[in-house]
Amino acid sequence: MDTIALSIVSTHKDLDITVDSTLKFHCHISKTVKKAAGLTNNLLNSTLCHDKDFMITLFKSHIRPLLEFSSIVWNTGYLGNQKLLESTQRRWTKQIAGMTDLNYADRLQTLNLYSI
Repeated sequence: MDTIALSIVSTHKDLDITVDSTLKFHCHISKTVKKAAGLTNNLLNSTLCHDKDFMITLFKSHIRPLLEFSSIVWNTGYLGNQKLLESTQRRWTKQIAGMTDLNYADRLQTLNLYSI
């Protein structure tokens, strides 16, 4: 462009979504899960009340928005990415009082949540 060479990059961030040179969003999802996992650790370590209603409100207002931000753009249906995203929700629901013995599908149904 006007005698200025454009550099080749492996990833690019636009509107806070990272896309790689093959137009995949694996890097974005990894960063998102890392951010959500850090927040999950902080909230679980600082929360004494693990009551169902309180924990679901906390999850839906603080963690779920991180995981779902611009998902209409990057949700490509890769199973590995889905498992990564689900890991945060799986961990959170297991910490809710009375849910530790249930499997993940039963926890989602009991808590009226849906899979990411």
